[in-house]
Amino acid sequence: MSVWRPQPAHAWGLVALLAAAAGPHVLRLPPELMALWLLAVGWRLRLLLQQRPPPTALLRGLLTLVVAVALYLKFSSVLGREAGSALLTMMAGMKLLELKQHRDAIVLVLLAYLLVAVQFMFTRSPWAGAYAVATLMLITTGWIGLGQTQFRSWRDPAALALRMLLQALPLMLVLFVLFPRLPGPLWALPSDAHARTGLSGDMEPGRISALALSDAVAFRA
Repeated sequence: MSVWRPQPAHAWGLVALLAAAAGPHVLRLPPELMALWLLAVGWRLRLLLQQRPPPTALLRGLLTLVVAVALYLKFSSVLGREAGSALLTMMAGMKLLELKQHRDAIVLVLLAYLLVAVQFMFTRSPWAGAYAVATLMLITTGWIGLGQTQFRSWRDPAALALRMLLQALPLMLVLFVLFPRLPGPLWALPSDAHARTGLSGDMEPGRISALALSDAVAFRA
């Protein structure tokens, strides 16, 4: 099976959309994981621009093993908000490193969409929403551009992406108004899933008043 060799514009587009989607998560990574992510993405971009094949399976396997060990040493688990987002971010970087076929690029685009959604597990500020909209525009433009074999300019894919997002806006508003609000997270997260049901076995002055004034979760039903 021949290795897919994208045009330089496609290579830059893939790296740009991945960097935009993963950027907020990369900034939260420990320094060693951040360095590994930047190494993998920069290395693959250079190979893509030089029209060279991806690293060998042995090198990719060794780097993936190093990433897995670093994740385990830092988080001791893959469950939870921080560990899960770190795992997804690192695996997206590894996916770019093993890019061989056009379908791998499509998988990378879908991972970028997922990274944008995961960002709202950390913040739901207006700035985060504006950044997400701009990133969605970039990802959709890149996805459309990947489907063009005779690529000339990003102008037409960007115009089509903007038109598609504007067409989806009414449906988004309807879902925002009519979709039921959930009182808690979609799944239990370590930061807010552990209920505080009462006092511990040790008593200290002020412990009862601190418990009475606590806004921690008591239980979920």
